[in-house]
Amino acid sequence: MKFSHSYLKFNGAMPKRAFLLLALKVKREDLSEAFVKFDTEYVEAGQRSFYPLPFEGELILIILVDESRKVFTTVRSFDPEKFDYYKGLEGKWVPVERG
Repeated sequence: MKFSHSYLKFNGAMPKRAFLLLALKVKREDLSEAFVKFDTEYVEAGQRSFYPLPFEGELILIILVDESRKVFTTVRSFDPEKFDYYKGLEGKWVPVERG
């Protein structure tokens, strides 16, 4: 699983791998703004920013747990093949990297 930024949700330490607990199809408009800010906030060149999500439409909410049993999430754009891919990874360890 690749992450494009050093997100604050990792608390300074991105895990090397994570166990994918669940992939859910969600509507963007059903996600609270507090959750979206938590999930998308990162720091780059000393500036806090937020990864842009669409204001409406379907997304994939992925729930993972690292080796220290810390739960974290990521939201990805939805398409049927991508959703099937993540559903196929449920119950498996996946590598986590910046890329």
